[in-house]
Amino acid sequence: MANAQTLTGVDRSYFYWRGALGIVVGVLILAWPGLTVLTLVTLLCIWLLLVGAITIVEGVAAAVHHDIWHGLASVLVGVVELGVGAYLIQRPHVTALTIVTLLGLVFILQGAVLVFKTFFKADMSGGQRLLSLVLAVLSFVAGIWIWRYPVSGALAAVWLIGLYIIASGALLIALGAEANK
Repeated sequence: MANAQTLTGVDRSYFYWRGALGIVVGVLILAWPGLTVLTLVTLLCIWLLLVGAITIVEGVAAAVHHDIWHGLASVLVGVVELGVGAYLIQRPHVTALTIVTLLGLVFILQGAVLVFKTFFKADMSGGQRLLSLVLAVLSFVAGIWIWRYPVSGALAAVWLIGLYIIASGALLIALGAEANK
């Protein structure tokens, strides 16, 4: 993190405006967590649709330049991207639950890897083994909790993002107060 000495010459209002914007956005996220998840899923689907269209154009351009196999493969991938994007944008709740479920799977896999490392890595101290085991248990608990309660898991992730944005906004305002002192 930058200290006040490196911030000399920086306009304090930058920190105030950015910090205030962060606090406002964070409060909005906390006020409407469902809308936040829906917006995030919609943006992901729109991105997938745009990538699909661009991939198709890339494939057609490659085919025109006599690279038929690359062009055909790109067009095929682009059509799949468009199809998946169109399917998911019509079912935002399924998309959100799928993302949360995959996040739970990642947590469980991380826990499994940590358990493996804890018991089979030779150069770990006793304290490192204990911390690794605690982290593995936390990963398992978080993954299973998210699988068991996917809606709550999505809301918890949104709340954490909102709280982080509020906290970072407050810290930016504090940095602004320290700048140019």
